[in-house]
Amino acid sequence: MVGGAPIHYGRAKRQLDARITELNGGKPIPRWTLHDCRRTFRTGLSRLGVAPHIAELCIAHRQQGLAKVYDQHRYDAEKAHAFAAWAAHVLRIVEPPEGIVVPLRPAR
Repeated sequence: MVGGAPIHYGRAKRQLDARITELNGGKPIPRWTLHDCRRTFRTGLSRLGVAPHIAELCIAHRQQGLAKVYDQHRYDAEKAHAFAAWAAHVLRIVEPPEGIVVPLRPAR
């Protein structure tokens, strides 16, 4: 729930798909699910060097086995660092620093 109202994931997904299609010149992108975003995030955390147990906690997986019983630390600071690293990674993709991007062909 957001602000007390339920989240309608199906409706949000359809709206997002429509916007992506619009931005892509009317051509839809291949089938994808919201779970693909979760998988991309989790894989990206590994690429960024985030420890596996922290990455798992970031996607709301609980610790298993003896760690679940004996390790009661919440890892809030570690998770915050992982989320900040992911945010910086995404920003470098969507807003690359000037001088880093070299066009492959002249702009029209």
